[in-house]
Amino acid sequence: MFYVKGWLGWQSGEGPTLAFGALRLAFPWPTWEFLDGLPLGLGYLPVAIPFALATVIGGIDVTESAAAAGDEYRRRGSEE
Repeated sequence: MFYVKGWLGWQSGEGPTLAFGALRLAFPWPTWEFLDGLPLGLGYLPVAIPFALATVIGGIDVTESAAAAGDEYRRRGSEE
């Protein structure tokens, strides 16, 4: 809705505004610039790591619960 309102010129009040540039075809080019942002991301690791582990363990738990109930899910690498 934010982008639609900005495109139609309906933004009111203070806040972020949209700046549309010229559209062009651009391909991603790999660089090492992301390394500059790594120190900023380290502060989020105490939150990100437990969520990542919970996601993996939750996926395993769901698959095992479904198998215990008799519903077999295809997993990567399993061939039937």
